[in-house]
Amino acid sequence: MRAILCLALLTAILAGGCAGPSRQQLLNEASNEFYLGQVDRASQSLDQLAKRYPADPEVRYLQGRVAHAQQAWPQALYYYSAALDAAPWHDRARTWRARAERESGLKASTLRFVP
Repeated sequence: MRAILCLALLTAILAGGCAGPSRQQLLNEASNEFYLGQVDRASQSLDQLAKRYPADPEVRYLQGRVAHAQQAWPQALYYYSAALDAAPWHDRARTWRARAERESGLKASTLRFVP
């Protein structure tokens, strides 16, 4: 009986440790891919993250940075705005949205982009 109890406990511990990477680990991975110039790979990682965390402001901000790097202006402005909708205090999203508006000549408030 004691062996069964120990086996059940060990199984529970191992199963708990196999949950996969955390949100922060996935964000770090996508961010590193972006900053290493692997923009397409970062985009794919962020798309997967957005499916799991659709309202996460950091995910949306990084998606904006990827779209910005690709000069996909409507998408960049959308993602920066989505980050700000979720976290109005997100200063980096505000700064980069303003920069994207200057570089593109577009205004986020006039766009109706849906990803």
